[in-house]
Amino acid sequence: MGKQSLVGSCTLYTKTVSAVSISIRPMTFAGLLFGAAILSAAGETHFILNRETLDAASVALEAEAGVLGSDYVSTNDGTAQFISIQTDTLDRDSPGSSNRVATYKAVFPAAGTYNLYARVRVKVDANDDSFFYGNGFGIKSPTNSDDWNTVNDLYQGGYYEYPSDVVIGSGSAGIGLWKWLNVSQLTNSMTEPAIAFTVTASNLVQTFQIGARENGLDIDRLVFGNSSYKFTVDDLDVGGMPPPAPKPASKIPPKLLQEDFQIMRQALEQGHAGDVPRLVETRLVESFITRLSDLSQAWIDGRPELG
Repeated sequence: MGKQSLVGSCTLYTKTVSAVSISIRPMTFAGLLFGAAILSAAGETHFILNRETLDAASVALEAEAGVLGSDYVSTNDGTAQFISIQTDTLDRDSPGSSNRVATYKAVFPAAGTYNLYARVRVKVDANDDSFFYGNGFGIKSPTNSDDWNTVNDLYQGGYYEYPSDVVIGSGSAGIGLWKWLNVSQLTNSMTEPAIAFTVTASNLVQTFQIGARENGLDIDRLVFGNSSYKFTVDDLDVGGMPPPAPKPASKIPPKLLQEDFQIMRQALEQGHAGDVPRLVETRLVESFITRLSDLSQAWIDGRPELG
């Protein structure tokens, strides 16, 4: 096989988990007045809370959508479109031929460390349950064993039965069924030390290859999942969770602080500026914190109406 063009398809999903924290610290009256004035000055202010955000991203690759070596065949069994190899083992430590290599282009959403997952089916037994994956990104030599990691003994391992099962470690699913493997965490006596994949911000588009070993293994899908997130069977079945719909920005109508400023204005007009803190500060602090709390809850709930 000649030089392989990097074509294929990938589906990109992201899941975002957000936490909102509000810190109320002691404030001077002047500081509180200044903050309140800023909030009301624009009349209709978009209020942005500090958020700690964890992006758990995944890239899903349909096995049949890559550039397939000529020994691979793509088949549909009525439940999945998948690939399998028509020739048996050429070399126990490498694919042995470019005809037994599949190449994919993965477009990552962000820099990070990613685990490799695979949806596979072992058709018969322990004699037909292995494959290779590239020892890192990039085009690999089909005959150089250092370029490949062996994944073996897949007849025992993986997850399939419960959608909420987190796909970590080796698992215990058997043969004759579609199951998910966390290839980057798989450990057994027949598998080489697993690896995770590092993606940098300047190299979000990567080439990835797998290779055939034994001819009794079907492969349906590959997923790279951000290692900071634990993916369930259900997450992986849909290629990673799609992002939630964006929530509308909350607004503070100007009427919210009118009463507080009216009290301050009257005290100042009557020459009682010294009484302003005593008359107003307690009420203003309570009002400000209550309304800030309501606002934050409305932002969490996606409700723009606060009046």
